[in-house]
Amino acid sequence: MKPTAPQQSAVASHTLAADEGRDAGGEAQRIFVKDVVDIATQAWKARGKMIDPSSGEVREEMKRVIRHVDAILTSFAAMGFELKDHTGDGFDYGLPLRVVGTQPTAGLTRDTVVETLKPTIYWKNRIVQSGEVIVGTPAEQ
Repeated sequence: MKPTAPQQSAVASHTLAADEGRDAGGEAQRIFVKDVVDIATQAWKARGKMIDPSSGEVREEMKRVIRHVDAILTSFAAMGFELKDHTGDGFDYGLPLRVVGTQPTAGLTRDTVVETLKPTIYWKNRIVQSGEVIVGTPAEQ
């Protein structure tokens, strides 16, 4: 299978760091972690598409596939990566999250994350990707 342009770019970046004699270990690790974070984010997004939002159950047509996506996410956890979906969490503007938007939401008594667009990802207890969220605000009565 021929590598895609992003895969070729990642390989070129790894090679370039080693060839130029820069802090190849540190630079290569930074690039590797970024690549793993990108893959983990896409696996997390794919899993979300397999769940029926109204029931919270796995969509019937996805039942054979989701176990493979779950295995991928389990592998990331075994490598020390933790993915945090913030949906439903109370929100405070001091949190290390990127707010993409806000929306008045009936039934809320405080600011709450109503949708996580990108999970926060931790590696070795350090944030390697800040989450991106939509925050629901209490609707005016």
